[in-house]
Amino acid sequence: VDSPQAVVSIVSVDHRVPSQFLQLLNPLAFVLSEIFEFALRCDDPHALCESLQPFKYAFALHKACEVGDVESAKKYIKILSSGFLKAVPSNRFSEHFRNHLRDLEQRISGFEGGEGFKGVMKGADLTKKAV
Repeated sequence: VDSPQAVVSIVSVDHRVPSQFLQLLNPLAFVLSEIFEFALRCDDPHALCESLQPFKYAFALHKACEVGDVESAKKYIKILSSGFLKAVPSNRFSEHFRNHLRDLEQRISGFEGGEGFKGVMKGADLTKKAV
């Protein structure tokens, strides 16, 4: 995913330039990348921009933990995991990343409110390398 030979990591950010690393989490860059992937799907409904998937995971996590929009994050991660896990060959992403994706889906799907989403994420080690 983060290979220097990759043409696109996220639209409008050159992932090969260290000074632009912070921009990899820029919401505008993410939205532009989603538009790019949508345009690809207009031509081929099964098209998938593989390099965008880790950013989608981060976006869902951001929506749930920082924004508090758990319902939206639930829908987003469900679509991501159902399409991503089936479409991308297993050698393209580490099993660790796939496990993080499954774990987040399980934690979000079990969320009913009350204790807050941070309570649901208690015990989740999100500091390990996910890709």
